[in-house]
Amino acid sequence: QLEVLIEPYNISVRNRSSGEVYLEGTLERGVAPAQSVWTHDGGTGEDGCLLLLHKMNLELLRRHWMHSEMWWPRLFAGGPAVEWDDYEKDYSDLPAPVLAAHQTAEAIKDVDRQLE
Repeated sequence: QLEVLIEPYNISVRNRSSGEVYLEGTLERGVAPAQSVWTHDGGTGEDGCLLLLHKMNLELLRRHWMHSEMWWPRLFAGGPAVEWDDYEKDYSDLPAPVLAAHQTAEAIKDVDRQLE
């Protein structure tokens, strides 16, 4: 059985019986624990524990038009950097007005690319 602890700036996943730590660290940025969930499919490796973290995105409160500020350069503080193109970009968690502005900007870029 797993013991999973999700705090605003820390995550811990360990074996409840043995205490063996599978994942632990201080997050680069904060998450909302009440909106974050985890599941375990009983498998191993990629079929094991899945963490879905709801980012706080406090940066958007300061500058809502800067949705790129929600990008995390790494998962854990002091951990390896995530390259911008290392993942499929998903902006679906942006607040509606910010998402609309992003979609408009992307549509303008698409038109500009077609005109070139």
